[in-house]
Amino acid sequence: MKQMILTVFMMNSIFCNLCALGYEKQQMFDAVNYYQAEDYSQAREYYQKLLLQVNEDWQKAIIKYNLATTYLAEGDYVKAIRDFQDISLGKNPFPLILRYVKTNLAVARWRQAKKNIELMDTEPNSLQEDYLHAFFLLSQALQDLNAASDANCDVNTLEGDSICIPAYDLSTLQKAIQQQLAQIHLKFQSYRTASLTPIESLSMLIGGVHSINNAIKELIEVNINSHEKNQHIQKIVLQAKTWEPLWHNMSVSKNLGASFDGTENQYVAFLELLQQGNLDKATKILDRLEVLLNSVFSSLLDNDPTTQLIQKLITSYQRSITSIPLQEGEVKSLSDQQTVVMKILKVKELGVNLLEKAQDKLRKSLELSHEGKNTEAKIFLLDAYQNIQLLSWENLPQTEVSIEIFLQHAIALQTATVMVGQLNQKIGNNLVETAISTQNQATKFSEKFWGLVEKQQLENFAKPSVDANGNKTHRCQFQPWNEVVALFNSGYNETITAESLLRNEIFGHTLLQHQDQALRDWKKALNTLKNPPPPQDTCNAPQSDISQSEPDRNQDQQQSEEKWDTSIDEVLRLLQAMEQDDRQKKVPVRSGVQSQEKAW
Repeated sequence: MKQMILTVFMMNSIFCNLCALGYEKQQMFDAVNYYQAEDYSQAREYYQKLLLQVNEDWQKAIIKYNLATTYLAEGDYVKAIRDFQDISLGKNPFPLILRYVKTNLAVARWRQAKKNIELMDTEPNSLQEDYLHAFFLLSQALQDLNAASDANCDVNTLEGDSICIPAYDLSTLQKAIQQQLAQIHLKFQSYRTASLTPIESLSMLIGGVHSINNAIKELIEVNINSHEKNQHIQKIVLQAKTWEPLWHNMSVSKNLGASFDGTENQYVAFLELLQQGNLDKATKILDRLEVLLNSVFSSLLDNDPTTQLIQKLITSYQRSITSIPLQEGEVKSLSDQQTVVMKILKVKELGVNLLEKAQDKLRKSLELSHEGKNTEAKIFLLDAYQNIQLLSWENLPQTEVSIEIFLQHAIALQTATVMVGQLNQKIGNNLVETAISTQNQATKFSEKFWGLVEKQQLENFAKPSVDANGNKTHRCQFQPWNEVVALFNSGYNETITAESLLRNEIFGHTLLQHQDQALRDWKKALNTLKNPPPPQDTCNAPQSDISQSEPDRNQDQQQSEEKWDTSIDEVLRLLQAMEQDDRQKKVPVRSGVQSQEKAW
């Protein structure tokens, strides 16, 4: 396959059949000879010279193709991908050129992915990143092969063939990439299962079983020939095998009860039936397993305290959100888990309004996922996730409420907002209302900050001036609030600006910059709170000795000449003044952000 794929256009064969070129044939032969002799740098020199001598786009495409192929043969896949992508094929490219370019681009992506997979074994700390990169490359490679196959059919049509038979090299490469994709998914799945709790494992299995079961049922309904049907069955088999390690881990778990015994054997029996093409019996086994998994899952959740119940739901959301690509089965599993949580909260007579909103959004996400609109599906998934974060805050015991916990929730909400903004731009800003809604929820939640800060400072001030060890404590609370409050206020203003831009349909880099800056400011505020600077007697120190209380990006601003008073009343008055100012303040218009600005 290597010799077939890594071919270059020769003057005396394909190249001449396209059209005789108006430059020295000898230069082309020399370049090809150097390539065949594996002197790739010398071959590139000739191709670079030839590139300067041609005028037609298709001629340049051929030379650039040969240039990129030298990098591919040399093993420099990053440069090969770059150069293949750089080839301008035009709106109506020659089918033969398109076929070759897309094939070798797929090969380059496939081989680079294999490099990433090797790193997954040697550098476990970067496994998540290597997996995502490899998955992306292999997925792109399959798309390239589809384009190459279409172009190959066009070539066959031009040659007078009435039936398009898949080319051997393309079919072979496609199978190799699909197997590689299944292998890395299996490897990554095994890595993830090692650290999963039983409830997380069950949630994943429910999603996996549902996804496979749906794929089989759809295949039963479709009217296709036996060859195509077998191809689809093999794809489902590869997908189904990736769940085997999780079934094994769950079967040896002692926390799932006797009802779970024998389920791994049932799954193995299902796989055998699937490989034999007995789809009806295979799907009946999966139906029984789905019922069993949901039953065990419900029993595990029943005895959990409310906060743990919601936290497990949040963990499931986070796993689904980071899933690349978004799996329909995972969304279904999430919806099932959410239904169980809702029933339990109703029994406990707790509010489920936010859960119901999240469930509606999950239903929409599931519909879009089923239609293959994964980006739109993930946007609604993130929207639902925000409701669960708000639910978590609502059910937090008062003894656990703190500024740190609040900031963690605010950061989670704004993180979802940033992701929605990025995904929405990817689909041409078709879900503006959802983008506005997510930003609005993050902004409204952040307004709770001022009351919480006031409450926490009052509580701190009421504490004794000597701690349990007899050490003198300072009632002065200038630090770390001088930085935390300023950073949070800066991020809060960024969210207001971002929401205003969305409502005025101003998108692009400007919007994302404001949303991301809010996230950065709040993360920095949380880090400052967790890791405060060394205590100083700043309340009685001259103003010149006190560090500035603005974020780093505003360090050029001159210090105020006013001094901080030692009284807690002064601190509270400052917070109240800032809160009142923010409520009355109109949406700020920052430098470089004008209302007439258009999306790029």
